[in-house]
Amino acid sequence: AGHSSLDAVVPAHYGVFLTTQINALIDERTCRKDPRRLGPRRVIALGEITGVPGAHLDCECGQDDCPKRGGGTDSNGSAETPADAEDAAAWDDLLPEPADADAPDVELVEPVVEPEIPDPLDEPIPDEVPVAFGRALVVPGAPVLTVLKDPDGILVPRLQGYGPIDRDYATTLADVAKTIHYPESVRTAGPLIPQISDRPQAPPADPTGHGGHTVPPPGALTYAPSATLRAEVLANDAWCRYPYCGMPSHLCDLDHWRPFNHTDPEAGGWTVLGDLIPLCRADHQRKHLAEWVPTLYTDRRVEWRSRRTGQVIVTYPR
Repeated sequence: AGHSSLDAVVPAHYGVFLTTQINALIDERTCRKDPRRLGPRRVIALGEITGVPGAHLDCECGQDDCPKRGGGTDSNGSAETPADAEDAAAWDDLLPEPADADAPDVELVEPVVEPEIPDPLDEPIPDEVPVAFGRALVVPGAPVLTVLKDPDGILVPRLQGYGPIDRDYATTLADVAKTIHYPESVRTAGPLIPQISDRPQAPPADPTGHGGHTVPPPGALTYAPSATLRAEVLANDAWCRYPYCGMPSHLCDLDHWRPFNHTDPEAGGWTVLGDLIPLCRADHQRKHLAEWVPTLYTDRRVEWRSRRTGQVIVTYPR
């Protein structure tokens, strides 16, 4: 039906880069009311990113007030609405006449242009050959490639958005990816060991959501986490913490396990590592529906209990 199927095995960082670029372009150009499924939008985004002629992603919601379509222009391609144009005209009427409005017109004389004489020493330049494909698009603001490394050499390197990679591969990415160290909280925990029934279980996290702090640390009473705290949460949790979800944590929201109290921040869950878990946007909404109730533990495992059946599903940080 006029379609091709592409299948490729590519280096991990190629896949992460293309995926983040595609997601960033879709988020930048389309709103939630776009009627198309995600698959067709991904196809157009990939085409535009790789420079396919005629491939351009625009929102098709049909709303004149769409915040994403056309960079804020209206259906006629103008950045102004009729009301904006009327306001501009009204202001123009109030502007004073320029001081030299009554000055006589001055005739401008065009300068004489000397004819160009080719230099016999310059070699002729051949005509430029047209290129079949456009230039590749790099979406600004998309997440950059990031590699987590352990300076002590105990934890395995991790390519953010992909997972564990070997140390030689991590070394080859030094020139194209940002390298950051695992935070102290991750290095102290060490490699993840699956929980076994005869091992002592870590206790639940601070039920107040204060992360074990008696005094709020800097930024704890602010709803949005700092870049440093976000990086620490992502280093501890590689994926969305909802059951059976594999969304990379850097594409997730950071959810307060105990809700943040906007009226009285000191009384609610604080914005600290011990009260934050990554949840993708869809699972973030599911969590607030309370069909599955989470319990966070100090080793950062999360037990999800079904309110209807009592079933328990455990998710682990990495």
